[in-house]
Amino acid sequence: MTTSSHSTSVFESSVVDSDFIEGTLTNTSIAETKPQEGRTALKDCNIILFQESVLNGLTDGTTPSFNDLVCLADGKVVIVDNINSICCLYDSYFNLMSSCTMPTKPWNVCAIDTDEVAVTLPDNYKIQFLKIGDTIQPSGHITTRRMGMVIVALNKTELVYAGTMIDEKTYYWGTITRDGREKSCFHIPRGNITYQNVNIALNACKMLVYIACFDAETVFCFGLDGVQHFAYKVQEGPNPGKPMGIALDSEDNVYVVVRNMNSIHRLSPECQLQQIVKDMIPGNPRTICFKKSGDTFLVTSKNTKTANICYTYKLK
Repeated sequence: MTTSSHSTSVFESSVVDSDFIEGTLTNTSIAETKPQEGRTALKDCNIILFQESVLNGLTDGTTPSFNDLVCLADGKVVIVDNINSICCLYDSYFNLMSSCTMPTKPWNVCAIDTDEVAVTLPDNYKIQFLKIGDTIQPSGHITTRRMGMVIVALNKTELVYAGTMIDEKTYYWGTITRDGREKSCFHIPRGNITYQNVNIALNACKMLVYIACFDAETVFCFGLDGVQHFAYKVQEGPNPGKPMGIALDSEDNVYVVVRNMNSIHRLSPECQLQQIVKDMIPGNPRTICFKKSGDTFLVTSKNTKTANICYTYKLK
């Protein structure tokens, strides 16, 4: 993939409640960043966010697994703890407000409205809706014909969802209504049948669906009619990358978490590589989510040494 000729950008990066660090990214395939003099390096700001709060109320001491999160318009954050089968609501200062136990392991969460989110429960083929206020509470669900892993809201009455059907050994994506009617279904190209991981995002006008496919080592861009527009083969030098979380900024640039490379690939809306951000990214990154302002995003990682961490990054 040819590097696009975009101007040099600057990321201002921080861990929550820590000093900011800055690094300049050039338009080379991999941009190595250095903290400025007098700043604290990211590796020395190893703040574990959420962990103590998520563990409150649990008696077995199980470490949480941050499988996904979403930032709401008012600054609140909903995070999915897959291991402990709970969804937790945090205020804009990351204080735990409320938690809600799920009947099976939740996988993905998306915002439906300012006061509602939807969570996928692939083990029982359900999409669970949760009302958001000062607490987080169940508000109904739908049952799907296929194993929905991830979802995004097309509007208040329709969702785009993607996942796998183990019997068919295929990935798929499509649209489904709030009352469970499947309106469309399309297959996603994939590689080896080894992993059930696919993530999706919509552009600002909600006309294009971006899909990060772990097995295929590729980011696909489809129209809502199922026609493929673009594809980006995730690669760093000779090494293939395994894409996981995916999100778009306010200008529809695409950010893809590459877990096995500990990096984020920034793509143009046409899936052309702009930058690869490496040394500011924690080990084993998993999910990425932009705040509604579009200039700040959260990245979670799961590492055996550091447990679960959530970092914030601010675009400048």
